[in-house]
Amino acid sequence: MARASIDTVKTALGLLRQALDMRDRGDLASHVQFWAVANPNTELDDSGMARLAEKIGAGAQVIVTQPPLGQDSLPRWLEQVDRRGLLGEAQFVIGVPVLTSQQGYMRWCQLCQCSADPVTSRKWAQLEQHEEQTRQLMEEEELRLALQSVESLRLEADAQRRRDETTARGVVGYHIMPIFRRSWRVLARYPWSGPVRE
Repeated sequence: MARASIDTVKTALGLLRQALDMRDRGDLASHVQFWAVANPNTELDDSGMARLAEKIGAGAQVIVTQPPLGQDSLPRWLEQVDRRGLLGEAQFVIGVPVLTSQQGYMRWCQLCQCSADPVTSRKWAQLEQHEEQTRQLMEEEELRLALQSVESLRLEADAQRRRDETTARGVVGYHIMPIFRRSWRVLARYPWSGPVRE
């Protein structure tokens, strides 16, 4: 690859444009999809929406989000996406964290470069103040909260998807994101229904 070509692929936009050119030339199969990421926690403003529009314009067909960590991050972000006419331009897969502790929640906030949501943070802090409880009881409560966080985001995305074609036509699924060992243990106990792809 020539030096000029290497320079053009240093960003997500450059990679998308390069891949689109390769597919147009026949160097990539026509069925290959291009995916990109978005962050509902930090990209609610005009510049965030402009970056999203650029990624879609550069060829992104599927947008996978970072997990929405605020109480209303997902509906607010989807509203902005729809307002700019982008929901019908790509498929959207919503990231869902599997939270099992205050430390894990704060780690996700760090990874997503956002501030902790006070309500969610308070739930974990209150749980962890009760160290006198037995480990088994604490783990049961942590499991309940973890499942609740997964389920609430799933229900919110489902509601958005069903609300009407205008506001949710682009939401096609979820990306469950367990990044800690305990998160995987929670997932093993989740009451999945319907088709699930690992």
